[in-house]
Amino acid sequence: PSWRMERDFGSIGHPAVVGTIAQIGDFAVAIPPYSGINSRGAWHSKELYAQGTNRLVWSVAGKKGLRSEIAATASGDGGSQPVTTAASISCTGVFCVASRADLLALAREWRAMLAIGAVAAAIGAWMLADIIVAWIRTRWSFAERFRRGMGSKSIVLVYQPIVDLRTNEVVSVEVLARWRDLDDSIVQPSRFIPLVAQLKRTRQFTQLVIESAYDELRTLPARKPPLQVNFNVFACDFDSTLILQWLKRFRSDARMRVAVELVEEQDVDLANAQQAIEVLSDAGVPTYIDDFGTGYSNLARVARLPVEGVKLDRSFAMSPPDSVMGRMLSQVIELIKASGRVIIVEGVETMTRLNLLRATQSVDLVQGYAIAKPLTIDELREFLAQGRADTASPATVADPAHHRRKAEPVAQ
Repeated sequence: PSWRMERDFGSIGHPAVVGTIAQIGDFAVAIPPYSGINSRGAWHSKELYAQGTNRLVWSVAGKKGLRSEIAATASGDGGSQPVTTAASISCTGVFCVASRADLLALAREWRAMLAIGAVAAAIGAWMLADIIVAWIRTRWSFAERFRRGMGSKSIVLVYQPIVDLRTNEVVSVEVLARWRDLDDSIVQPSRFIPLVAQLKRTRQFTQLVIESAYDELRTLPARKPPLQVNFNVFACDFDSTLILQWLKRFRSDARMRVAVELVEEQDVDLANAQQAIEVLSDAGVPTYIDDFGTGYSNLARVARLPVEGVKLDRSFAMSPPDSVMGRMLSQVIELIKASGRVIIVEGVETMTRLNLLRATQSVDLVQGYAIAKPLTIDELREFLAQGRADTASPATVADPAHHRRKAEPVAQ
């Protein structure tokens, strides 16, 4: 936030009150004078102050000018500091706390106090600044900002087209999620997805993504055949009843089909997963194993689970041909093809690799920057209006050196 210090609150109905205004975007909060830092005795002084650019300093609470006194003593301009005096300055962001304790003054004020009590009180005063700084740091940490701010208005969706290699038609899109921080910066999923799991809010997050995606995608023109929409689902939430409830609006809309991608970032019970996949399939919702080649995914699971298809991780797609992963690519494709599963290769970043995959005649679907970057709903509408994916201009193919590795295990 941006800060306005020492402002008169008379215009908002509080005459003779001077405080601070914190603003984020179009919203502002008026913060009255803070009294919690007031000193409690002659032996102890504190000052809460803010520091801006060009060395500007505003005293917010406590003993005004204490910071200057401590700084002058430390530089020698204000003389040497007595050995019985402890002083410190701690800062986080624009706010700082200056604290000074005089042990002799404390002893004079509390003659009956034992020496150990005096030392303990002095240490407590010394630590007070760090406690306040720690509270501010925790309150405004990324984890706390995300915990407080996760909601439909802060989740930003993009859609990456998936193309049929035989027809060059866009047959589906994968829904990917970003998070908008308080300063309007866009946070990639590799930062916040682990927090979703840690906070045990995976179900809330996935439901928010699905609901927001429907509100956006239903504005697209109808297509024939209907556009398939793929959602990633946490392994811990892979329950057919729960998923079908989430997808209720999509399933009742004939303009779209829907599929789920199971990310095995944690082990799953194969018997339960098999039953859930069968129920979803009977309801017209196919399941794909996502990011094959990472986590717990393996060929044995592909053979046992009745999934519609398998998505090969970009570690296969863009590995150099002479690397171990590159040499394994064709064998892995043939093994999966032998199982009768649809093969999707994601993370395809160059036309050269796209043509190599096309030449295998075994890869069914592809997605990646060679076709299109993740698109906003408006960009997706324009992209679909172009017709086949091979009509996209070369400008839509980004430089692979600038691509971010996909690390989006849930609704991305």
